[in-house]
Amino acid sequence: MNLKMINLILSIFFISFLFSNNQNSIYFFSKSSQTFSLSNVHYISKNIDGLFYQPISKDLNLKGKIYISFAEVFNNQFNIIKIGYCLKSSNKNKLSFGFIKRNLDNLFYTNNAWNYNELLVPELSDIEYDNISDLEHEDFGFIFSYDKYLNDKIINLKFKPYFNKIHSNTAYGFDLDIFYATSFLKFDFIIGIENLISKKKWTSGVVEENNLNYFFSNTLNLEKIKLIYQLNTLNSNQLAADYNINNFFNFRFGFSNENKESIGFGIVTDFFDIDYAYFNNQFDLGKSTQISLIFKNI
Repeated sequence: MNLKMINLILSIFFISFLFSNNQNSIYFFSKSSQTFSLSNVHYISKNIDGLFYQPISKDLNLKGKIYISFAEVFNNQFNIIKIGYCLKSSNKNKLSFGFIKRNLDNLFYTNNAWNYNELLVPELSDIEYDNISDLEHEDFGFIFSYDKYLNDKIINLKFKPYFNKIHSNTAYGFDLDIFYATSFLKFDFIIGIENLISKKKWTSGVVEENNLNYFFSNTLNLEKIKLIYQLNTLNSNQLAADYNINNFFNFRFGFSNENKESIGFGIVTDFFDIDYAYFNNQFDLGKSTQISLIFKNI
């Protein structure tokens, strides 16, 4: 294997580590602004923005609702764009579709800038700067979320195929999540498995699998506040609260090992909802923000 190929493979591993805490999963950043502000806990979502990460309640008709979200991650090292749409909504089931794309600027391809066979680490005078070009990078995925309702119980399946490209090396992969949710009195309980099936294969032969995660989430629904506690195998515990100040404004905050602090708010109107989140990360890679819009009555 020549040095150029070694350099390209090392670049893939470096970008994988930089981008994610779960082996380069773009779906780590697929959560809604409401979820990010609540430290990534699971709850029964009341809107289309839950399609990437949550089971969705049967109480509302979401057919035709559109979800759009934009996030600047780790001090704007890259950004995330998400779009979601509810294809079918009834008291028996819901089917939703989503798209996510990660955009990264200022990546450079240097394999032609000096002779790797002669100089593994070149001096500045040895670099041919005219031969440095932009490194081609693509990273996007889709999601199909299906909710089946059995009285007060929900079975949710999420199928997530995706594509990744770094220069000439491409990868295809998919993940599968399964959740079970039920309600009793003022409590909602969710158990789930994320990445029950997970596989990503590069044309270079490198194979990746996202970490399997089991979780249990418990939500206490009070008149003005929702309290959420979650246990899972990747983070020992997560705590969050969603406070409904009035009919159109919610204040949210949370804490976990993964997101050291998170905070956000939501504004509800007759025509659209706006959600905002500010969150940190355990790797100290920088602050992140996300804003989401849900368009109603389309």
